[in-house]
Amino acid sequence: MSLAGKRSDQGDSYQGLVAMKWVIRLLEDATIDFIQVQSTGIPGFDASVSVDDIVVFFKSGTKYFIQAKKNQPKHKDGHSATKFYKRS
Repeated sequence: MSLAGKRSDQGDSYQGLVAMKWVIRLLEDATIDFIQVQSTGIPGFDASVSVDDIVVFFKSGTKYFIQAKKNQPKHKDGHSATKFYKRS
């Protein structure tokens, strides 16, 4: 695997951990309706959308669009970023 491929794979692993956190929360939180991982479409929205790593749909209609990235400045381990975009 190329160096770029290895770094991409590490980011995918981090994204999987963030998704798992939300899946566990789904099991415990009755306000969450469902979760999409690697979402390319939103139910009830006919146009295509950019890929969001994780979309959390709440029963209230609120949605969290989550970008989970592993950032390695100067290729050093230990840096990650998760951005949340809330839409009601």
